[in-house]
Amino acid sequence: MKLSGDVDVARVEAKHYRLLKGCDGFPHVWWAGQSGGCGVLILERLCINLCNLHRQFKLFFTEGSGQHGD
Repeated sequence: MKLSGDVDVARVEAKHYRLLKGCDGFPHVWWAGQSGGCGVLILERLCINLCNLHRQFKLFFTEGSGQHGD
C-alpha cells in the first residue's frame, strides 16, 4: 500500500510514527526516519481509515509532538 510518494507503509517501523491533529482539523502523520532525522512529514492528510491501517499493517499511532522518542 502506497500512501505518499514511494513510502511503503508496510515496510516502515511503527515506532517511527506519531499521529498529530493539525490546526486544519485533519490528522497529520510525522515520521522520524533514518535518513531525515526527526519530524519528516510523510502524509499531510491521512485519508485512510486508521483502524483498517492498524489491522492490516499493525501500525500503532499515538498522540505526540512529532519529536522522536523511544
